[in-house]
Amino acid sequence: GCREDNGTLIIRPDTRHMLTVRSGPTCVALALTDWALDQADTYRALCNRLEEGWQTLAETEQARRRAEMDAMLDDLLPRFWLADEHQLMSRVE
Repeated sequence: GCREDNGTLIIRPDTRHMLTVRSGPTCVALALTDWALDQADTYRALCNRLEEGWQTLAETEQARRRAEMDAMLDDLLPRFWLADEHQLMSRVE
């Protein structure tokens, strides 16, 4: 039920990758771990490299590059799904 439009989710682009969860007076802040950020950075670097000059590429090359990005994502997502919660997030004091 957390959404920006009802004020239960606030996105601040100037802060680090963290989440603050409140339930009544209880509040917990969690941040993505270096491992999680490294995994995402690896994917983003690949996408940045493969998307260079995208508009000038033939459709077949665009399809090949898109397939390469999709394959990496297919490899990456299960790592997140199977990771222990402590591997993904740490509590911010």
